[in-house]
Amino acid sequence: MSHIEQRTSTGTGVDPQAIERQLTEMWRVMTESPGSGPEAAVTRACILNLITCCTPSDDRQQLEQLLDEVTELTPCRAFVIVLEPDSSETAMDAYISSRCHLSARGSKQVCCEQVTIEAKGSAVNAVSSAVAPLLVSDVPVFLWWNRTPAVEEPVFTRLCNLTDRLIVDSGTFTRPYHGLLRLSSFIDNPTLYRPLSDLNWGRLTSWRSLVASLWDVAEYRPFLTKIDSVILGYDAPTGCREISAKALLGLGWLASRLGWRLIDAQTTQNPPVTRLTYRWPSGTDIRAEVVRSGEPEGREGPLTRLVLSCSAAGHPPAEFRVGLKQKGCKLETVSNVGGRLEMDRVLQYEPRSDGVRLAAELALLETDRVYEQTVRSAAEIAEALHQAKSPGNRKDLKDFKD
Repeated sequence: MSHIEQRTSTGTGVDPQAIERQLTEMWRVMTESPGSGPEAAVTRACILNLITCCTPSDDRQQLEQLLDEVTELTPCRAFVIVLEPDSSETAMDAYISSRCHLSARGSKQVCCEQVTIEAKGSAVNAVSSAVAPLLVSDVPVFLWWNRTPAVEEPVFTRLCNLTDRLIVDSGTFTRPYHGLLRLSSFIDNPTLYRPLSDLNWGRLTSWRSLVASLWDVAEYRPFLTKIDSVILGYDAPTGCREISAKALLGLGWLASRLGWRLIDAQTTQNPPVTRLTYRWPSGTDIRAEVVRSGEPEGREGPLTRLVLSCSAAGHPPAEFRVGLKQKGCKLETVSNVGGRLEMDRVLQYEPRSDGVRLAAELALLETDRVYEQTVRSAAEIAEALHQAKSPGNRKDLKDFKD
């Protein structure tokens, strides 16, 4: 991969016309400068607008690496907005740069552009006005919001109003219950709503596919509506006592797909186990346990195991397992029906970088109704657990949701 970056300060604040002139001049110089080899041929490309926000305390190197991966796979006009709302200074400035990568055939460079806007103090509330006239027309606009959505923040709401799709990563939520309740509120907000993507949901794709494939076996299908026990294991993020967002989404997906209604939720601290009771539409109860497994280390880890059990009268006992094996490199399913143990499938699991996952989400525009229903179900668990922790305190619960 070849990466060339040219930075040119506008020196005039955020003047859209001045920035466009700078961009035009930058491309003129790049295309007219003599050279040899693949770098001599430059193609300007843009299929979408991507807006992302950060603060001076965020890891800019990590963001730059992510944008390198994204723009190599998805040429776009990228906007990096650096927000410093607590600054005593009120100021806004901008500069432009290019990101270039050799094409797959290595015959030319494919280049896209980046506009970086730095806003301080009260100027942060005006960044959407600076971005709007710079958006490339007739292509979609994506907002990559790598933090908990905050509907009360003018920056977030105004940028949302510019976009066609919002992308988040619930795996980065420091308070998963709070974050998923915020996502649920966003989905149900008719004024602010935009189709939603979640990198954490993408990380569950292989797991969900493998669980769903259990029922491709005709012999197993009658047991699907007879499940009465669920055990879900997960690796918790460091320092977080709440169930991880990934585990909440995993259980929420099962509940929303199978029509389970949450009846009760409670948590024990020693050992750390969350017990929930769901109810089938037929009236039969399902006992669910969410168990922390492994040693918390760094960010949120994977779902380590899922056990679905059936002990309904008139059917042989059955158990279906999905587990992570070989240091997280493989997912496998094991079934036990009437004492007959079988290994059904083994799926190689290759973790992908956040940049590759974000690029994949940029290919989507349609609404993911399954994800939205999963978020509502996961938020229901979060609300029930918070309410169990603070029984009868309705005001506190409202504050938690808002």
